[in-house]
Amino acid sequence: MNHCCVISCLNGRKNKTHKFFNFPPDPDRCAQWVEFCHHPSISERLTASGPYSLAKYGICSEHFDPAIVEEVMRKKIRLPADAVPDRIGRTFMTQKMLLDRGFSLDNYNLSSEGCRRLERSPVKHIDAVLVEMLDPDEMKQETAEEGSNFEFVRLKSDHQQFKFEDGFKKEYVDPGASHQPKKKCKMCSNFKPRYQYEVKKNKNLEEQINENKKQIADMSTKLQKMHDRITLRKARREELRKKYTELKNQKRGKGTTSLDISAEEANAADSEDDDASFDEATAWW
Repeated sequence: MNHCCVISCLNGRKNKTHKFFNFPPDPDRCAQWVEFCHHPSISERLTASGPYSLAKYGICSEHFDPAIVEEVMRKKIRLPADAVPDRIGRTFMTQKMLLDRGFSLDNYNLSSEGCRRLERSPVKHIDAVLVEMLDPDEMKQETAEEGSNFEFVRLKSDHQQFKFEDGFKKEYVDPGASHQPKKKCKMCSNFKPRYQYEVKKNKNLEEQINENKKQIADMSTKLQKMHDRITLRKARREELRKKYTELKNQKRGKGTTSLDISAEEANAADSEDDDASFDEATAWW
């Protein structure tokens, strides 16, 4: 633990003015230390795991006898075997808080500086003070008997202030006359125009966003139409290609048939010529 285990102490290990002493391993002595700390979590830890569980916990030197602490700090040795913390030391708690925590102010010795006494009477408001004061006539009578030239004047309102002058009469001082007029805050004075400007600006932005949405919708419709046209063109091209291939195949078929017909006619003509030549030969013989 990086700070003192005493519940009323806020000293930390980083503070070099105080030396920290770890809890002793002896159960009886460790129980006395834990009892002085009045810390619920440390007492629960002791009852649950024993004194060895508090080996890393410690108490600062402010809660021990100064003679022992000085000797320990000078010679750098451990505390005596019977050393037990018995001083509350400086604390942020009041005496009432210490008593509620379980500290006994009669049994334990306070340090040289002692405990801070925060139980002070609250400062009374000026209205309460004026209510408790005497009537102006009674105040004048008392001051006249004492021979003082101090005159009591009742305040008329909370906004009026007065100043004291030794031996003189109280004078009212108007805050508006004594102080310079407050400058109007620019941020507060033009709040409504700025608000209207922001509203108008937001409306313009909304209109611009709507226009952009419309433009995007128009562009998407145009792109869809272009896509449909391209698909139609591709389909038409495919149809034309098929027709072209069919016509080409048909033309090729017609060309082969005509060639076959011309070949047969040529063969027939040759055969006729052969017959005619044979007849002539026989006829000559």
